[in-house]
This record gives sequence, C-alpha cells and structure tokens, in this order.
Amino acid sequence: KKKKKKKGSEHASRPTGRKRITVGSRVSVKVGSVRSALEDLESLGRLESLAKSTAVSGSILSGNAKTGWDIKIDLLGSEEPNTVRLNSIPLTLLADEYPILSSSGSSEDEAPPEDEEAEPASCRFEDMSQDRLLAATECVINWGKGKKPKPDEIVTWTIHEDDDRPSLGTTPTMAEVKPTLPDDIEVDLKLSLREVFFKYGFADVTGHAAKLDRFLSDKRCSYNKTYVNQKVKFEQGGSDPDALIKQCYLLLIAGATEVESGKNLWKNGKDGKSAGRKAAPDFGQYVHWHVFEMFRNAAIFLFADESLWFAKQLTWPAFEPFLDALSASRRAMFTCVFALLLDESMVGWRPKTTKTGGLPNVTLEPRKPVDLGTMLRNAAESWSGVLCFQQLVKSSPLMHELPYFGVESSLPDKAKIGDTTAECLRACEAVLGKLKDGDKRKWCGGDAWFGGVMTCVELKTRLGVDSTFIVKNNTRMFPKKQLKALLTARFPSESGRRGNWVTMSTEVAGVKLLAIAYAWSVKGISFFITTVGSTAAGATMYTASFEDDYGHAGSVGIPRPEICSFLYLLLPLIDEHNCQRQHFLDVEAAWPTKCAFFRLLTGMVGMCVVDLMYYMRALNPGKYKDVGIQQFADLLCAGLTPQDRQVEAALDVDAIPLVQITNDDGERATKRRSVDGVNDFPTLSAQQGCWQCRQCYVQAVSTSFSCPQCSQPLCKLDRSAQDPNRSSSCYSEHRADTNPNTKCQVPRRKQFRPPTGHTKRRKPPWVA
Repeated sequence: KKKKKKKGSEHASRPTGRKRITVGSRVSVKVGSVRSALEDLESLGRLESLAKSTAVSGSILSGNAKTGWDIKIDLLGSEEPNTVRLNSIPLTLLADEYPILSSSGSSEDEAPPEDEEAEPASCRFEDMSQDRLLAATECVINWGKGKKPKPDEIVTWTIHEDDDRPSLGTTPTMAEVKPTLPDDIEVDLKLSLREVFFKYGFADVTGHAAKLDRFLSDKRCSYNKTYVNQKVKFEQGGSDPDALIKQCYLLLIAGATEVESGKNLWKNGKDGKSAGRKAAPDFGQYVHWHVFEMFRNAAIFLFADESLWFAKQLTWPAFEPFLDALSASRRAMFTCVFALLLDESMVGWRPKTTKTGGLPNVTLEPRKPVDLGTMLRNAAESWSGVLCFQQLVKSSPLMHELPYFGVESSLPDKAKIGDTTAECLRACEAVLGKLKDGDKRKWCGGDAWFGGVMTCVELKTRLGVDSTFIVKNNTRMFPKKQLKALLTARFPSESGRRGNWVTMSTEVAGVKLLAIAYAWSVKGISFFITTVGSTAAGATMYTASFEDDYGHAGSVGIPRPEICSFLYLLLPLIDEHNCQRQHFLDVEAAWPTKCAFFRLLTGMVGMCVVDLMYYMRALNPGKYKDVGIQQFADLLCAGLTPQDRQVEAALDVDAIPLVQITNDDGERATKRRSVDGVNDFPTLSAQQGCWQCRQCYVQAVSTSFSCPQCSQPLCKLDRSAQDPNRSSSCYSEHRADTNPNTKCQVPRRKQFRPPTGHTKRRKPPWVA
C-alpha cells in the first residue's frame, strides 16, 4: 500500500527527481576545508573562533565536480576575497535550494549533450588475434566523446617492426647536458667551504641580524624579556654584521655530526663525556644556549614579510620567501642549465595535537621512506644532481591557483592542463627557460607521475624543451594497452620477452612522439614516451641480479633502448639525494621541536648541505669524490668560530658595589595584599638564590643583590665570617672564578650542575 503523505510535511511539496550540485546551488562546507583553501590572514581571522567541524553556507559561482567549485562563503562578507576554490571536498546541498533533475539525470530546462557520459573509445586493438596483431601497421585511438569517432577525433600511431628502430634525433649524453658555470667560479671555490656555502649553497642571509634584533625587541616576542635582560645583540660589528646568524646555521649542521641532540649539544667536558667516542660537543663555546634559542624561535620569520611575524596562524606565504631566496642562490651556481630530472622529496612531520600539527596541510605518501609531512616537487640539474627548483605541495585549491593549471592545452581536444603538466611547465620555465633560436637543445625527464602525452606536447610547444617520461596512469592518447598486446604477440614466451621492446610513433599538435613498451624482466613491462632520442639498443645494459642453483649471487646484462638507458641513468638522482639527507645526515633528528616550520627549515638546511657536496664533487672530484655526507658536514663546520669567554680581571669589591635585584616589572620590592585588597602583609624585596652559595651548600641562600657585570645573584654579606672553609666574600669568589661553567660571563648561566670531581656540597654552618 502506498503511504499517504502527511499534511504540512516538508517533503510533500518537494518535486521528485534526482538532485545534483551545479552552478547556482546553495551548499554547506566544513570550516576546516575552507581554512585549507585560504591564505588571506583577515579571512582566516573571521573563521578563527569557529570549530573545524562547523558547517558554513555559500553559493557556487562557477566550476565543476572535476576541476573544483568556486564558492562564495556567506560568513566572509561581500568584500574581496570572499571566494574559495574547493576540489575533492565533500559538499552538502542545502534543502529546497537545489535544481530538480528528471529521471534521465538532466535538468528539466536543459537537455544533456549527446553521449555526455560516454568514455573515449579506442579500437579494440588488444582483442585482436595474434596473426592480426603481427600484421597490423597502425593503431587508431579515439579521443572524442562519442562512440563513433569523427575523422578529426582520432590519433593514429604507426607501428614499427623489430628491425625498424625509429629515432627523433640523437640521444642526449652527459657531456652534452653539462651546464655552463659562472666565469668567477674558479676563484670562489678557493674560498673556505663556509664562505662557499653562504654564497652558493644557502639562501642569502644578508641583513638578517638586524631583522632578528628588531624581531626580539618587539614585546610581542616570547623571548623579548630574555633578549633585553641578557643584553643580547645579533648584529655584529666589523666586516660581516651577520656573522652570528651564520654561526647559528652552521650549528644546525654540526648537530647532525654528534651523538647528542637538542640541548644536550651544549654539554661540555665538565658536564660529562659524550655518549660516543668524541668529547662532549660543548656548543656553548660557539653560541650561548639562550642566544641559539632566540635564533630558533625567529629564524623562519627572517625571510618572511614583517606583517607575518606575530600572526596567530602561519600559512605557506611565511615559508615561500625562503624557497624564493634559495632558488636565487641556485641560479648563481649555473649560467645555463640544459637538463632537468623531476621528482619529489618529503620533510617528515607527524602531527601530535592537531590534524596538521601547525602546518596549513600535510601530505601522506605511503611509498616513501618518510611517508608523512611536507612534500616538495623537485627539479635536479642532471650533471651535478643539485636541486635547482623547489615547489611546496599545498592543498588542491591552492595548487590550482598556480600558473598553467586549467589553461587550454595544445592537444586536439583542447583539454585543460592538469596538475602534472602544470608542475612540469613551472619547473622547466623557472630553470631551463624558453628555448630561443640558436640555443642548445634542452631536455627534461621524470617518473610516471609526470609522464603523459599532454606533458610532452606542452613542454615542446610552449618552451621548446624535449622530454622523456615513464607512463603508467596518464594514458590519454597513449597506446598503453595496445603496446602491451603487440609486445605479447611478438614475444609469446615470457622468458623470451625479456630484453625486447616494441615502438610506435605519431604526431600530435605538430610534436613528434615515440611510445615504447620495454620488457625489463620476465613479467615486468615499462612504458615510455619521448620527443627525442633513439630506440636502438643502447651501449649500457640493464643489470639483473639473481641467485643461482648453488646459492651464489649472479647477474646478467639485459639490452634496453638507448633513450631509456639515458633516462634510467638520471632517475635515481633525487632519490639518492633524499637518502643522503634523511638517512646519512638527518639534520631534522638532531633538533627535536614542536614547531612545524622550524622542522621544515632544518630539512631544507640538510638539502643545502647535500647540494653543496654534489656541487663540489662535480667541480673537484679528486678532492671530494670519496668524502661522505657526514665528513663533508664536518669539514663545512670547521668554519665555526669559538667565542671569547674570557672575562676581565677581578675588581675590588668595594670599588663596584652590588646591584639590588628587581622583579619583572623593574621594582625592587613586592607588596603582598590580601584578597580584600588591604595591605595585610609586609613588603618583601625581590630575592633570588646566591650563585656562589649554590656551589657550596645544598640549601638555597636567598639574597637581594646581584653582580653588576653579569647579573648573577650574590650575597652582600661576607659569608667567610660564618663559614671557616671560605676565605672571601661571594662577590670576590665569583670575580676570581675561572671555571667556564660558573665564572662571571655574559649572558649568565641560570642553572648550576656540579662538574666532575666537585667537592660535595654541604649544609650552611649557620643553619641549625
């Protein structure tokens, strides 16, 4: 029986039909998704008080489900920016505000285009019999939307026989892709590694000492009181005002060469031995711990705009200026680059308290050794292995705002450029530039994430750059299934298939392409697409290892196409770079932190050390070829300069009287009041424990006075009259002390640890 509709029910008057989200729909979305797509601080501030799970409403202005929706958020008001672009984000259609669709799935006012949902069809080449496959001379792929292709909606691939190895010019060689270097590089390489590092290997830090002083002088800074009380000054006199900043960066690198980590690196010989063979690190001889903590707190802000220094929520614009400065230093390494290898790197970060741990977004890549954190797309210069380009992987809406994404491509179907092609174009444009008449040819390669017909065509048509890629999933207009069927037909036996390949060629948008299916093992088949090089057998063969019947390791050489050999020669570049940084050097592990952006900075410092090692190996292989990354980091840190911890000669206690201690408000006394506001308690002077008595007695001795030079609390009363084991006042002992742990020094130590062999502390004799 049909159920009767209740009167007054909200569903009674709603027209029937399937509902879908489209332009003009009213939708709701979670605040957390909106935040990930925003970078404007004012807009983020309006959403700060809302929980991430709170739903906010908006109207769809443009877009589609594939490329993303442009949504005007009501809560952001009418002033710009009030629109966000969301992709792959769950949207909820608000009730009674959606368009009604007919049962066929189209709007009642608009008929759907013919064959709108039909997938691109191709000839059933892979279903042909073996005889027909062997006799085939071409393969036709339909890229149109209809099931019946039109003459101008197909791509025809020409099939080549085994004795016909097509080529598109000569295959690049390592000698050909060697970059041109600056004219003065030979002179600069005679400098110390420290000077080379800060000129070529790292982002320019000129003026950062003055910036850091301004940052710490602001009362909003958490280290402001320490900075003022300790009278710290980062900007140094002399020829290099930023010497202390460079010293701190070198300490970041030096920490990776020690067994200890974090604050334990400030242990010295008096505090105990190192956990390893070497002596205790004693980083205090270079930079005081509190000074280094100030640097750690502010280092990431020194590259950013001053308006972001004390922002409550940091976004990627706070870190991107560092990458821009780093790219500028990389451009100084080479005058012209001719070959790039594309891949990605990870800087590990595992959130503890929030979903992203303080970052705008995190990336999970399970196949990486470090699978969670910040991902960066890299472009390595192929001759040296130096990373010349870094691109942060942000949330999808922010990535889609970058150049080239969504632009109409040169393909026959005028498809929009996607993420992979856009990232290739941005990297090649930044490093290789656009090819001009008379220029030497340039090349780009990468793994399957980047590879596809669109990528090769766009690189050639827009920049004039040749390319070679592996192909897996980006198979639009690429005959992957057809190549596999042809390879299987020509070599039915799996064992006989190994070391063989088949090729096809075509021309798309005026760009000549070669497609290759290569059987590198009994069951493994790899697919390639290239606009340059030869498919003839290369001189370098693939080496396959195996275990023989007697348990011995054996190997065999397997032929492969010449252009594939060149690509495989360069593919491990960035993976090996990541291994050197993450496994052998591991600067990140030496500096435990709760700040996600400082972790990102330490990861980039490690990248710069590996880059400089690769650069020096390429230019001076005789000296650095056999030097490992740990040894190279140690050689680099030889540029650390010990600070002078000597103090002036002891002064007469009567000549300079002690200074009275003040509290945080600068007052010498503190008034204690009762709850009702009446002064019921006597006034107390500000007191601290005497520094010298702390070394002699187990019980704290309070005092209201301190040393006028280093501000250490000291007794004004001469304790030698009360303790026969002491011969002078606390101030005289303090000024005559030469122990680096306890002597008068600026900035002063705040914690006393008894050194090895120290006399056992006792109870004050005047205490009962």
